Amino acid sequence: MASWTSDDPIRLVTLIPPVTEEDLALVADDTEMVQFQGGVPEAWVLERLEPVFAARPATRLRVLGARDGLEHLALVPGVRHVALEGQDGLPSLDGLRHLPPELESLTLHASDSSSLSIAPLTRFERLRELSLTRVGGDLDALGELLGLETLLLRSVRLEDCTPLGRLPRLRRFELRLGGTASLRGIEGAPLEYLEIWQVRGLGDLVPIAGLRTLRVLFLQSLRQVTALPDLSATALEHAWLENMKGLVDFRGLAAAPALQELHLYDMRHVRWEHLSCFEGHPRLAEGIVHTGSARRDAELTERLGLRRPPRRPWPPS
Repeated sequence: MASWTSDDPIRLVTLIPPVTEEDLALVADDTEMVQFQGGVPEAWVLERLEPVFAARPATRLRVLGARDGLEHLALVPGVRHVALEGQDGLPSLDGLRHLPPELESLTLHASDSSSLSIAPLTRFERLRELSLTRVGGDLDALGELLGLETLLLRSVRLEDCTPLGRLPRLRRFELRLGGTASLRGIEGAPLEYLEIWQVRGLGDLVPIAGLRTLRVLFLQSLRQVTALPDLSATALEHAWLENMKGLVDFRGLAAAPALQELHLYDMRHVRWEHLSCFEGHPRLAEGIVHTGSARRDAELTERLGLRRPPRRPWPPS
């Protein structure tokens, strides 16, 4: 059985076993992702699709319910973008040895806590995008992925961010959930976008102050954070803060000279005394304030001199 849709941001074809020749006919020249539900498909299916990946390296392969059977990846040596999302865990990453050294993006999502080593990934010297969920063994190996530009870690615990400081091309880092307690070392990365949400035990954001190239900052549900560091040395233009219940000191953010846009969501405790540090900011002009009180929101917005952005708000995906 197969289906396709063009309503999504990408042109997606979903294949569900048993796959037929008619199903494969849906994979067309404009297909951007081929998605399998129920694990890695039969060998003949991948053999038929290999010319597609070889001819169009931008086409992505996504496997939902990936378990055993990764050996079949040997049949698609032309693939450059792979997502493996295991419903029952990823018991082994041995099958990744079949993927080409030219691999550009990789997603590994395990459904339960996993200490699988990421050391095998170091052979992918051209890897630009990496997303890991509950795959967190030997994380120091991240520092060897020198071509990495985008990194997402979900439910993964870093000792600190020292490996990221060794990545000369890393522009985007998203840290979601998990128990990372220190951002030490992150200041060495040339980040432009930083997203951190619901990370247990993280209260010290001082290393962010060293991110001179940082343009976008998104923080959500960091209960232990009470103050933002001095961001005057950064290039920060956009800040999105959500459900930061302990945050009472915004002065470090107000010190960012290039700040243009400020979004505050689900910040019920915020009053003017918290935001007065933004008064007279030379660049700040757009944003949204949401405290749960329409009257207070209007008052704070007016006192800050904010106009609503004409475009759709820019929250991270």
